[in-house]
Amino acid sequence: MSKQSRMFDEDEPEIRKNIPLEEAKRFTNKLLIQSNFNNFEVISVVGSIRRKRKTVNDIDFLIITSDEGWRQLRNYLLGKLKAKKVCAGDKIQRYILDGIELDIYRATKDTYGITKLIRTGSAGHNVYLAKLAISKGMRIKYSLGVVKDAKVIAGSSESGIFTVLGLPWIEPELREVIKGKPMWELK
Repeated sequence: MSKQSRMFDEDEPEIRKNIPLEEAKRFTNKLLIQSNFNNFEVISVVGSIRRKRKTVNDIDFLIITSDEGWRQLRNYLLGKLKAKKVCAGDKIQRYILDGIELDIYRATKDTYGITKLIRTGSAGHNVYLAKLAISKGMRIKYSLGVVKDAKVIAGSSESGIFTVLGLPWIEPELREVIKGKPMWELK
C-alpha cells in the first residue's frame, strides 16, 4: 500500500480485519490472563466473539469499574502493553494492540444489561429490538435501558430486557437478522 493511500499517519498501526474467531479468542484470553483486572467488578467479552462469528474485526470488552480502575486500565494499556490510543472517554476506550482493535465499554450495575445487549449486537438485531420496543409503547435507550412512560423498566440484565419485550432468552449467536427476520425466529 502506498503512503498516499494509507489512512493513518506514519506511526499509526495497520488494523487487522477478518480475524478468525479462534485466533481472536486466544488473543482475548492471553490479554485477560496477562492483565491485572483486579479493579473491575465485572469484565465480559461482548461483540462478535460473544456471538461466535467465524471472523471478527475487533475485540470488545464490557466492564464495571471505578473511576480509578478506568484510569488504571488506560495507563496499563498505554504503558505496559504499548497499545496505541484511538480514543478514551468516560464510557469507551479504544486502542490498537498488535494490529487488533480493542473496544472497551464501561457500564454501571444499572446499565450493565443494556450495554451488554447493545455491545454484543448485532446492529441489525439491535434495530429489530428497538422497533419491537416501539411497537409495545416502549423505547430502548442505549445509555439507560428499556423505558416506558419516562421510567426505566429494565436495563441491569439482558434477561430482564428480553422479558419486558415479551421475548425468551436469546442466545448471543442467534442475535443476527437475515432478510429482516431475526435468526431465532427462523429456527
